[in-house]
Amino acid sequence: FPLPPEELAWGFQALPQAGAGHDVIVAAVRKDALAEFADIFTACGLQTRFTLAALARSALASGFSGDGALLDLAPGHSELLAVEHSMPVSLRVLPYGLNKLGENPAALDSLAAAVGGLRAGQKLLLSGEGAGISPDLAAQLGARLGPGVACEWLAPPAGGEQSATLAGLQRAVEQTGGRLALELQVEATDRRAEAIQPAPRKWALLAA
Repeated sequence: FPLPPEELAWGFQALPQAGAGHDVIVAAVRKDALAEFADIFTACGLQTRFTLAALARSALASGFSGDGALLDLAPGHSELLAVEHSMPVSLRVLPYGLNKLGENPAALDSLAAAVGGLRAGQKLLLSGEGAGISPDLAAQLGARLGPGVACEWLAPPAGGEQSATLAGLQRAVEQTGGRLALELQVEATDRRAEAIQPAPRKWALLAA
């Protein structure tokens, strides 16, 4: 940003109306960041639809009400989805991944400070993908968030099994009959490439 509208892939999700106004969540990314993937999948005969992984994971938090946050831990970074009145309001990428946490108390202190803003009675739900996730991580992080703030796993850490993102996406699609809460609109860059140049075998295997 700033980018002209034609270079953006964007989408929105309407929130429940409260009062006279009507709030929506808007998400936008550079179109070329997604168009390359759309081209690859299209060349393999697959239809592509894009949404936010954090919103997909939130479908697993069906019993999550009120204010709080969802934190997904990846090897090199974390994604923090803030929730108010049971609805997502913001998404941030934090520079604290599993490769920095481990048994490092200072890194956990920094992550807890970056999460911040949670009050007594609120909850932080964790998900994660990667090897070596400490089973005590939720308790260690919860102890740093302040009194009365609960920290627990949204879904068991993914090893060789399905990730929280894919499990949440599957549940969301099943609950809505295939409709995504927020879908990023993007078109493949050049449909003519399908007839001119077949997708390389390695990309086809990756897509599958």
